[in-house]
Amino acid sequence: MKNRQAEVIDDVFEISASSTSDQRGQFRNFYRIGAEDTYLGGFKVRQINLSATNQSGTVRGMHLQIGKAAERKIVYCIRGEIFDVVVDLRPESRTFGHWFSRVLNPAIGIGLAIPPGCAHGYQTMVDDCEVLYLHDNDYDKSLESGVNALDEELCIDWPLSILNLSMRDRNLKSLANFRKEIGYEGKQHEL
Repeated sequence: MKNRQAEVIDDVFEISASSTSDQRGQFRNFYRIGAEDTYLGGFKVRQINLSATNQSGTVRGMHLQIGKAAERKIVYCIRGEIFDVVVDLRPESRTFGHWFSRVLNPAIGIGLAIPPGCAHGYQTMVDDCEVLYLHDNDYDKSLESGVNALDEELCIDWPLSILNLSMRDRNLKSLANFRKEIGYEGKQHEL
């Protein structure tokens, strides 16, 4: 199976968290309204979520919200280290069905901005990880979607053996079924 990893996915980019430190410790600014407007188009935080994962090797994803709940999100790893993955599920995109990854941890100090229409997930590289999410839309359980992180067509190169994956995530659809569900008839782009 061909690896569908992309070097770049349009509208997915790194955001640096500015930080200062002194003898007391460190202060980090994750987001300031207006700072990234060129790229985020007036991103307004509607919700902030924190995900804590105990065991290394755990995979969460690949999730997205669809329809009126489609959202842009910013993701930071604030404790531990994760292998963060974005899958492009936008039918009009030249990278539809391809994935992009970055290792995120507090020392690196970067996060990923993820546009609507892209699924997100990650694998914990160490025990006791925390991931901070900033979302620009309200969560709607009826508009949850995603693709299976273990789908052979995606061929995501997870760095560790997968030790923990929820039943919900195991039951997410394949990329082929997602493609059928959205009526995607587009040409498969070669990058």
